[in-house]
Amino acid sequence: MNILKTKKLFTYMVVGALVMALSISCKSNEDPNSGDTKKEDPKTEEKTFASYAGTWWGDFGKGVEEAGITINTDGSFTIINADTQVPSSAITKSSDTSYTVSYEGTTMIFNFSSDTQATFDFGGGLPPMPITRK
Repeated sequence: MNILKTKKLFTYMVVGALVMALSISCKSNEDPNSGDTKKEDPKTEEKTFASYAGTWWGDFGKGVEEAGITINTDGSFTIINADTQVPSSAITKSSDTSYTVSYEGTTMIFNFSSDTQATFDFGGGLPPMPITRK
């Protein structure tokens, strides 16, 4: 009879340990400050035009690769050789990787294939130009 009580006590201890272990592992998704569970992986934050900030290089009609566009962290961009500043209000997100610019009667399109590769369509019937962030 004493052995039966010992087995029962041991079983309760094992079950209790398993319950504690599972509750600890489930809490690993909670924010320690608020108790809220994580709803979104920070690596999957939505991209914005400003996410591609930097200087973009391409052949802007001179036959050589040169710095031609600077995308700013505020979501605006500058066409360097024309010294044209395009405000972020002129840029519309078309898809996850495409942005349409409507500025002074011209429509331009950025299509990003990665954080460092894109095409830039000046409009006017010219083919899209590959650009690279360096």
